[in-house]
Amino acid sequence: LSGTLKGNKSGTYTANVGVNQYFFIAMPSTYNSNADVLMVKLGGFDTELSRVASFDHENASGYVANYSIYKSTNSNLGSISATI
Repeated sequence: LSGTLKGNKSGTYTANVGVNQYFFIAMPSTYNSNADVLMVKLGGFDTELSRVASFDHENASGYVANYSIYKSTNSNLGSISATI
């Protein structure tokens, strides 16, 4: 896993999605209005990622933020980029 500290959800994120694996992305829920779907361009195609979980994370300073985890519908995507 890798992380990027950002002030919004915009950006391009890359991953190598192997056999029986899926593309996942986690972000503060406030970045996506706590929606059940995240719209991205995955490999250049408009794609909906589904929210599969959410959790609270407390940082070292004691600040707690809710995060949503989104998952691709398809697996085995190979080297892929997602643009949000």
